[in-house]
Amino acid sequence: ISLGLVGSEMCIRDRDFDGDGIMNLMEFAFGTQGNTQSSGRKGLRLAGGVIVEHGQPIALPVGPGGSMSTVFIRRKDASANGLTYTVNFTTNFSNWEVGSGVPTVLADDGIYETVALPFPPSSGPDSAPTFFTVTISLTP
Repeated sequence: ISLGLVGSEMCIRDRDFDGDGIMNLMEFAFGTQGNTQSSGRKGLRLAGGVIVEHGQPIALPVGPGGSMSTVFIRRKDASANGLTYTVNFTTNFSNWEVGSGVPTVLADDGIYETVALPFPPSSGPDSAPTFFTVTISLTP
């Protein structure tokens, strides 16, 4: 997979060609520019169901009652490129829970779509997940 980038250094998924701290694979998966430092660290932006700016995953109140969801950009051709997006939630950074359910599509620009996956429900007063991560795995 070339990660949609040009040049030998930029095509290596575990490298950070532009030095912004975001690996090339993540830049490819989230639609940021792997050769521009200013694009990788920003959070994604939506407006009226339109992707305004590609970027890193964010948490937003989405759905009935404004429940919190992880919102992230994913490639529509993820499967063809061997990409898998996995959302994990935690309250304490020690015990992680894999998100379940099918993400809801919030916006689609033809190449990327922005999707939301709700935070899991709380099982007690201090057990509501507060933190999340979206990991990208690549299978050739």
